[in-house]
Amino acid sequence: MIGAFIAEVATPTTGAYPGLGRQIMTDVNLEAARAYAGTFVLVAFALACFHSLALAERRLAPWRGQPTGATQ
Repeated sequence: MIGAFIAEVATPTTGAYPGLGRQIMTDVNLEAARAYAGTFVLVAFALACFHSLALAERRLAPWRGQPTGATQ
């Protein structure tokens, strides 16, 4: 998610709808509430992606959660 944010900020936008990273950077000085809202959306999306991937890993590879090596 951090890489996507940096890529959106670093690349020029040519479309009608800029990315969320570009929108946050342009709103920082003029509209702080919009910048905070965009940051909140970005963080919420990152957390949702992290947790959904963790859930998918638990479902698809259940052996990954079991410790290996010597037992107690």
